[in-house]
Amino acid sequence: AIGQDTYGALVWQRLAQFDALDVSLLARLPDVSTPFCRVFVTGDGEHRSVAWGFDAAPHPRLPDHALDQAHWMFLGAYAGARRLALAQRARRLGKQVAAAQVLHGDDPLLPLCDLIVNRAGRSENLAAIANHTRALQSESRGLVVTTSGAGLVVAVEPGGVPREHSPLPAQVRDTLGAGDAFMAGCLYGLLQGWPESRCIAFALSAAALCVERWGGSDPPAKPEVLRLMEETWVD
Repeated sequence: AIGQDTYGALVWQRLAQFDALDVSLLARLPDVSTPFCRVFVTGDGEHRSVAWGFDAAPHPRLPDHALDQAHWMFLGAYAGARRLALAQRARRLGKQVAAAQVLHGDDPLLPLCDLIVNRAGRSENLAAIANHTRALQSESRGLVVTTSGAGLVVAVEPGGVPREHSPLPAQVRDTLGAGDAFMAGCLYGLLQGWPESRCIAFALSAAALCVERWGGSDPPAKPEVLRLMEETWVD
């Protein structure tokens, strides 16, 4: 939930600009301090975030009817320990599940997820990343992807072998939002029924356009992403 304070008003106004978002499902409560982050961007475009209020904010139950028109439930890292119950609920309602940062082979989320996107450290060995991604996929339901910032992306489909994908060149201004853009790109491709390589190409295009902008405040439009993908994708 968000509050009815200044930050809550900013969040509400921003989300209301997007026709595809139903902000009526977002709870605004009078006694809640809206959680927020301070984000610091370094000279190389990388960022660090300091978060306030996420643990204290209440999490009202999302009504079942809110998922009636949904195909997917995405579980971000801020959902914390609640992710498992949310994923189980989505499964009972016949929805597909995507999650970020599901890193351990014994995580009970694994067998519930149709898409997992993790981020590895830049210094991690590519062979180790590939092996870890394949091991996670063997316990999950669908596509598992590991990114590493400007490094190679490794993706494993059900029954498949690790495939490497190269990020697109970009003038990096601010990496904030690049992970969300990548996840959204993967989900969009899966909704279109695209093969894995095309889904990843679309996701990489969305992320490349995102990092050239400040603060994720001006997300690239779908036609821009499609154009860049068609110019660069080689199956």
